[in-house]
Amino acid sequence: MKRLALQLRESKRLFKSFTRRAELVLKLGGTVSFEWPRHSTSWKRQDVAAFFHSHSGFMDVEFDGCAVGLRSTIKKPWRVKTTSKRIVDAFKDKTCSCEHPHERCEGTETTS
Repeated sequence: MKRLALQLRESKRLFKSFTRRAELVLKLGGTVSFEWPRHSTSWKRQDVAAFFHSHSGFMDVEFDGCAVGLRSTIKKPWRVKTTSKRIVDAFKDKTCSCEHPHERCEGTETTS
């Protein structure tokens, strides 16, 4: 529990850092992208939801690692929130079309 609490605190610190930089990039007319595993509970965090809700220009695109050449025993489902239509277009059709089953997205291949 202590390790998870430390990881959550670090994740919140990193997201806050991201938001400061993203605000500047958006203000200067640039594009911003942010990714996490598709089914991460962090997408529902208050700070995360508030940031993306306050910026209407973000679009979602979901894709699977195996559909972009990642070789793994797991599917690696990702979600990207981005202001770049080009990124959405590049990944929008990149979902799994594998004939073989995938393992659940958990375990040693998902740790850093």
